Amino acid sequence: AWEFSKYTAGVVETLWWHQGRSPSYGEGISCWALGEMVRKRAGVAESDGDDAVRAGIRAALAEHVADPEERAFIEPSLLALLGLADAPPGGRERLFAGWRTFFERIAESGTVALVFEDLQWADDGLLDFIEHLLEWSRNFPIFVLTLARPELLDRRPTWGGARASTSLALSPLADDEMRALLAGLVPGLPEIAVRTILDRADGIPLYAVETVRMLVADGRLEERGGVYVPVGDLGVVEVPGSLRQLVAARLDGLPAELRAVVQDAAVLGQTFTVEALEATVGIERADLEPRLRDLVRLEVFDLDTDPRSPERGQYGFVQALLREVAYETLARRDRQARHLAAAEYFEALGDDELAGAVATHYLAAHRATAEGPEAVAVAVRARLALRAAAERAAALG
Repeated sequence: AWEFSKYTAGVVETLWWHQGRSPSYGEGISCWALGEMVRKRAGVAESDGDDAVRAGIRAALAEHVADPEERAFIEPSLLALLGLADAPPGGRERLFAGWRTFFERIAESGTVALVFEDLQWADDGLLDFIEHLLEWSRNFPIFVLTLARPELLDRRPTWGGARASTSLALSPLADDEMRALLAGLVPGLPEIAVRTILDRADGIPLYAVETVRMLVADGRLEERGGVYVPVGDLGVVEVPGSLRQLVAARLDGLPAELRAVVQDAAVLGQTFTVEALEATVGIERADLEPRLRDLVRLEVFDLDTDPRSPERGQYGFVQALLREVAYETLARRDRQARHLAAAEYFEALGDDELAGAVATHYLAAHRATAEGPEAVAVAVRARLALRAAAERAAALG
């Protein structure tokens, strides 16, 4: 996706770029990645108020859709997608037609690129819409790129089999390719260290990258001019035997107050706002933000600073595996408390679009609660949240 974005940056013709990701709790959140794309095209952020979002949608329609009747046809579908209106009559076919027509009209003034990340976490409705788009809009210059782990094929064995589609499986890298990767990250890395990493990595580039990050955290590598330079002894590099062990070792090496922030953030998902984390852990923002900056420096989190992104100002894990391992290290009781706090925070926002997130957090809290009266009380809240999430999902077909 990065290579594709760099290639398109050099293309002379007009290209309309859209990018969205499915969160790790995505199966409970209907069409979230598509909503991110629409927000970006409308120039609005997730934190913007309803009036600002409506104004942004109308401005985007005015720019890209010349026919007033078509604007009136598309607008209710976009507002329903963003949780600002009930779905128009006609069910999912009516919604899909509205969303599809929006991108088709944009495509009349230039190529449209739609990049869907982490599609293994997408809800079935989003997968259905992408297939609908590929079938109905094949005569328009719309390029769809979907990124997913192989488990997507367990749910959709025929994924990528549509006409004019190409599937690319990313196989492990060969040793010479891994050497090139390491040389680009750390010029001058001693051969003994390179050999140790190659023997353990089995061609998985993330393994090499995480090893380098571990050496940075240990103070044996230092970033200078966009590359890492050896500043400590690299004669012997002890590398854990598996990728999960490597990530766990890196998390264990963090100071306790930083490790706690990482564990708490893991409950919220791949990306999160400072406000959500503050509400979940009960730490004042003034104390929280320096820790978040330290974790960005240590390449555990990154910060979205893109002014065009609907997630600007949000923090996120640099790798999904980091979040998964951090979550697994949380004690059951701590998981329950954090999920309940997260559910109450999202519930208080009163945003229909987040109904799935609220339900997912209540369900996770229930799973982490021992049998007894407390579990019964959490189950009641989970059932109410599930009903709201089901109504939201049904509204989007």
